[in-house]
Amino acid sequence: MDRKNTNDDIASQLVFRADINFSDDDLSEEAKAQFTYHNEVLSVFQLNARIVLSNDRLSPTGRHLFCTKLEKEYKNYKSVLNYVAMHPENKIKTQAIHSPLILCGLPRTGTTLLFNLLACDPACRAPLLMDILHPIPPIARSDNDNQAQRNLFSSETSAMMDALGLANY
Repeated sequence: MDRKNTNDDIASQLVFRADINFSDDDLSEEAKAQFTYHNEVLSVFQLNARIVLSNDRLSPTGRHLFCTKLEKEYKNYKSVLNYVAMHPENKIKTQAIHSPLILCGLPRTGTTLLFNLLACDPACRAPLLMDILHPIPPIARSDNDNQAQRNLFSSETSAMMDALGLANY
């Protein structure tokens, strides 16, 4: 059996999603009390979902990926709020947080090079991709076991994207 037939078999077994369910049931009461702006953020997530999903030119695969990605982002958002609410010792109380440096740019314009150069500075901490995708709980760079677990999840996600025919997505 060739690879294309295998991918077709896997894709035919998938159930594509067409809607998003946002729920704050797993948001702790402490987080709700500390972060009163949560309802505003939830309404922005819902608005974003309504706007994108109302586009009739979105393919079933694109709709499925969007639903999955947006729900994952909302879950990460709630995980961060819960973590901060449960670990008040991690809050910075005496030192002002300076604005972060956010790099963005078109492909082939040097953003990756600049990111890597800034990451070489010991005074800076550049997030790894898995730190961005799975921010909670924070994992120290020296924690090889948990880093390996995140890398395994990443390879599983890549396999799923490959099965959908989206290896380069």
